[in-house]
Amino acid sequence: MTKTLYDPEVEKRGYEKGKIEGKIEIILNMYSEGLDENQISKLTKVDTQRVQEIIKEHTN
Repeated sequence: MTKTLYDPEVEKRGYEKGKIEGKIEIILNMYSEGLDENQISKLTKVDTQRVQEIIKEHTN
């Protein structure tokens, strides 16, 4: 029997992390282009409060 190091759960977590990081980058780019939190929330389907938190965390 062959044993592998492949773990589908690890791959899934990596995919989800990449997806979240990508969305954060998009939110920050939209903000830097002058969109406000409400517009960003509507376009990304991320809660306005979370958008505000992301902006605050990454722009200080």
